[in-house]
Amino acid sequence: MEELEKHGGLERRQKSFEKQGAMNTFTVALGPSSVWSASPSPHNEALYPFLNPRNGAIVADIGLGYYLHDIDAQLNLACRSMNSSQRALGLEQQLSRTSIGLEGYKFFFDYHGFTPFLGGGVSIDFLSARQQDRNETAVTATATKVLPYIITGWDIRPSGVEWFLLRTNVRYTPNVTLAMPTSGNNLRLQDLEINFIQLVINLNRFFALN
Repeated sequence: MEELEKHGGLERRQKSFEKQGAMNTFTVALGPSSVWSASPSPHNEALYPFLNPRNGAIVADIGLGYYLHDIDAQLNLACRSMNSSQRALGLEQQLSRTSIGLEGYKFFFDYHGFTPFLGGGVSIDFLSARQQDRNETAVTATATKVLPYIITGWDIRPSGVEWFLLRTNVRYTPNVTLAMPTSGNNLRLQDLEINFIQLVINLNRFFALN
């Protein structure tokens, strides 16, 4: 990027993108995200305190979106599937949360390519739990919920006219609970999702270069 800037290449590239309408661009994103339990689960605390929180699970974070250059904002459809399984003292517990969220966020400034953002979204979450204690009959619970969430993070974009960049996402969804029929308590699948490095490809700019 430095060599391009020295010889006016970045300015020419921006003018070319503007002429082709590629400063606004569709985006596709993919990267690993880690899942950390944001609060304890009443169901497990009451009956199975020996189980561990759902910490450190790695899931794929897939996004399809559209970047609006004039207002420096992003619309995104994010898909994640967060599963965990534990076995201890004769108990097996399998938890699953698949989230499909529509989110929007605004970038606030550009400090030498570091561009933080803040926004929110609404997701459809498909929750399920399966639990079997020793030789007892397996217990299952499922639910589908529409949930609001918060998203923040930052992009690394050195020039502002890249066809790809790196993004960090942090999402928090409150009130992700699943009622268990046997205990009357909730399983809490309330996670903090941290995606440290996600590759984002600006499709319109990629095709404009090629």
